[in-house]
Amino acid sequence: MSFDTYAYFFVHGFDCPVQQISELLQLKPSSTWLKSEAGIAGRPRQFSNWELHSPLPRTEVFQDSHLKSLLEILESRREKVLQAISRYECGLQCVGYYTNENPGFHMEAGLVSR
Repeated sequence: MSFDTYAYFFVHGFDCPVQQISELLQLKPSSTWLKSEAGIAGRPRQFSNWELHSPLPRTEVFQDSHLKSLLEILESRREKVLQAISRYECGLQCVGYYTNENPGFHMEAGLVSR
């Protein structure tokens, strides 16, 4: 594959069980870990993490498609997401690995305002 792209919503900085974040957002996470668990190269993680990845396959080259897909899920739970944002460190992360590809990154005004 000449590229690998994805986007995700994350929640950091919590000291509660991961299930509590899932219950708050009413979503099943794509990935989680707890502070002090072994991470990369066996080093302890510095913070707890909860992630929800875009449902699109990682073969979808365009980041804006991943963001749109992810935002549809988050917007359907707007009040829950706002509660999480008020309590924890939250954000959106876009990741793209490209080989022999240069798709660029475009965000239309409507996507930015969301």
